[in-house]
Amino acid sequence: MNMRRTKILLLATALMLAMGPIATWLGSSAAAQIGSHLVGTVYDADGKPYPNATLVFTNRDTRKVFTITTDAKGRYNTPEIANANWDIDVKDPSGAVIYQTGIQISANGSQEFTHDIHIVISEEQKKQQAEQKRFQGMKGHFDAGVAAYNQGVVLQKQLAQAPADQKDALQAQVNQFGDTSVTEFQAALATMSETDSNRHIVLYRLAQSYEMEGKLDQAIAFYQQSIAAFPKPSGPDRDLAGSYNNLGNDYAKLGKIDEAMDAYQKAADADPPDAASAWRNAGASLYNAGKMQEAVVPFQKAAALDPKNAQTWFLLGTCLMNTMGSRQEGDKLIPVITPGTVEAFQKAVELDPDGQWGQQAKQDLDALQAMGAGIDTKYRTKGKT
Repeated sequence: MNMRRTKILLLATALMLAMGPIATWLGSSAAAQIGSHLVGTVYDADGKPYPNATLVFTNRDTRKVFTITTDAKGRYNTPEIANANWDIDVKDPSGAVIYQTGIQISANGSQEFTHDIHIVISEEQKKQQAEQKRFQGMKGHFDAGVAAYNQGVVLQKQLAQAPADQKDALQAQVNQFGDTSVTEFQAALATMSETDSNRHIVLYRLAQSYEMEGKLDQAIAFYQQSIAAFPKPSGPDRDLAGSYNNLGNDYAKLGKIDEAMDAYQKAADADPPDAASAWRNAGASLYNAGKMQEAVVPFQKAAALDPKNAQTWFLLGTCLMNTMGSRQEGDKLIPVITPGTVEAFQKAVELDPDGQWGQQAKQDLDALQAMGAGIDTKYRTKGKT
């Protein structure tokens, strides 16, 4: 049973720059009719030429539109332009409108005249730009952290299957990717305020990265911070439940059973519809840590909530079997089966007679018979096991 790892994944979307205010109409006393040209330079808010800006001219009367782009020095040169009032939208290279202005062309004769555009932004827009820059920096570090962590996960899977003489080298690589992901997530966290809505996600990722390095105390600390930073749930929250589940797993690995059980209980409370899964994960974590006796209660709770899960019954039977005792009768040692052991295995057989869990349960029941436990089974064996 693999322990559930809730991936969280979800960051905020990039902010768009708000449009600047419509500038005052600029009059021209040049002489004129159809055939005039407009030239000029677009300057950004810092007074520097703005290259690759798109200018969209719209005739206010006819709604005719034409578009031109500034060159590397921010300059532009229109085709022939009619006498009219023109709206001008300035767009950045992404296509977002960042400023709006206008010009009026009215006089006699065809002329070429200059109209420079100085982009002016409000204090609010400056804040938005600063926030966008901060967000992009944070996201860059976050994405780099995710990439390093995912590479580490791939290597962990290889490590599990690797020959003994390759394990040390692979573990070193896993630790390196874990360290990189920690560094990147820490850098992302440094750009965030205490009230940032994405803070709990970065903290969760930090906890996972420390787990990858085997630093469970640090992982626990960051899971706790992530849980504290979670938005207040309005109902069942699987992500929050996953964080509590992972916290419980780390406590279990450290042998802190009371703390682990408390975390698992909170995982079940955070997502009541999936509480059976939370307790099954809890039992599996304790089982994998060799804590068979401690795993019994979580498996019992999972079985009560989801009585048709054959895996739960088999694992419950296995844990109970591993806690059985014995008594001395003369020169014989008689096994004493823990109550519920046989029933758990028989339930697994009933639910999954030809599957993995049912077949293993049959083998364990046969093993109990061979030990002289004197049990009755509800199935017939084909030949001797």
